[in-house]
Amino acid sequence: MATTTYINGHVFTGEGFTDGFTIRDGFFAVPEEGCKLVDLKGACVLPGLIDSHTHLIPAGLYALGADLSGAVSLEEVFSRIESALASPMTAQPFACLFDETRLKENRFPALRELDDVTGTTPFYMTRIDLHSMMVNTAFMKKYGLEGTSPLIRGREYDLMVRCLGQEVPFGDKKRGLLEMEKKAFKAGVTALHTMEGVEDDFSNIDALLELQGQTPLGILLYPQVMDLKGVLERGLPRIGGCILIDGSLGSRTAALSAPYYDAPGETGRLYLDDEALFSFMRRVHEAGLQMSFHAIGDRAVRQLVRGYSLLGREAEKRHRIEHAILVQDEDLETIARLGLWLDFQPMFHEFWGKPGGLYEQRLGKERARQVNRIRTAAEKGIPFAFGSDCNVTPLDPLGGIAAAVSHPVPGERLSVEEAVRAFTLYAARIGHTENLQGSIFPGKKADFVVLSENIFSEEDIRKVTVRETYIAGECVYRAEDHQESV
Repeated sequence: MATTTYINGHVFTGEGFTDGFTIRDGFFAVPEEGCKLVDLKGACVLPGLIDSHTHLIPAGLYALGADLSGAVSLEEVFSRIESALASPMTAQPFACLFDETRLKENRFPALRELDDVTGTTPFYMTRIDLHSMMVNTAFMKKYGLEGTSPLIRGREYDLMVRCLGQEVPFGDKKRGLLEMEKKAFKAGVTALHTMEGVEDDFSNIDALLELQGQTPLGILLYPQVMDLKGVLERGLPRIGGCILIDGSLGSRTAALSAPYYDAPGETGRLYLDDEALFSFMRRVHEAGLQMSFHAIGDRAVRQLVRGYSLLGREAEKRHRIEHAILVQDEDLETIARLGLWLDFQPMFHEFWGKPGGLYEQRLGKERARQVNRIRTAAEKGIPFAFGSDCNVTPLDPLGGIAAAVSHPVPGERLSVEEAVRAFTLYAARIGHTENLQGSIFPGKKADFVVLSENIFSEEDIRKVTVRETYIAGECVYRAEDHQESV
């Protein structure tokens, strides 16, 4: 590959700003005389965007089901389900991204209503938080669930997800991965971290290990299982992701220290007792692996912080806490002292953190102002990165950047530069890949994104789109309305 130098741009390297860069053999390089010149014509360039928390295989499969996102009424939900059932793309028909809080009825459908739409075809629909699902009568008969609630959540939900996952053919997983590859490149995502597996089921993990060499998309796998032996046998240096310490606020399974505002008798639950969790953490620690866990409620974060405290400061491991939506001040202090990393999803507060939204409904106004304390974490010196939790929220780093800059609590807002770093340099660091990714610097892989506008000066960041996406110096996406390469 010829050496190429890009000039006359507004280039954010991840560390600072410059006007150009050089690529040789798929890597950023030191400029040299006589190379090919490409005029950026003032275009804004970022390092390739990295989403540090996704669920790639499930998200790919969900792309083949009925998409209920954006529905505002049960009538619209039922219409989309009917359309999907007319030409199902998977052997087991389903719908995903259901969010009752956005419907005018503000509820799940009644079993009778769902049966009227789906008839005798076994059918399920997953809630947007991926912590509960509703099934119809035919599904209950198929899986021997008669006499139970059609709303499945908690431990029962995890078991059902595992059962359904084992039935998905490899071909569907491959098709789903190709769908996600398209979405990633369009969003400027050149690499991502994916949390795969459930319980002791390695089927998605093994599928991804086989498939990841078939895409230029950088994939960092986090096996979210508690089978340490199986992870070590596969030679993986990390374990975790969404190993669940608790559930979600939407399903009221997040573990809180005080009751839910809209359900005074409920505080959620911890999915693991201290003995099981701390023993597992100790074994992972002794094996030398990086580890990561899902914790949303403050009681879950507290339990996880207590477990990490038993291991002492291990900053070089970059152990992670995923989501950390509600965290008490004293736990933030301990997180900083232990050198733990937080992985935030800024689109969470964009979707559910606004006045009158889900967080306010579940937590009340006062506690709702304490969610996703990104700026507070930064000020305490806590390292962090950003992800989407795709398919919970879309694979859309630019949307995540906009959400971080316009946090509903002004004191928690980030600068544009800091928000961009959370999807580039910081996202590389949390996965130990900063020597290869995350910034425009000689010796690193030439992954970069050309934007439609200058994200650092545009007043409305939501207007900014991806014009082109490059991996190892090769263009993998070009917007349809942009006819010529930069």
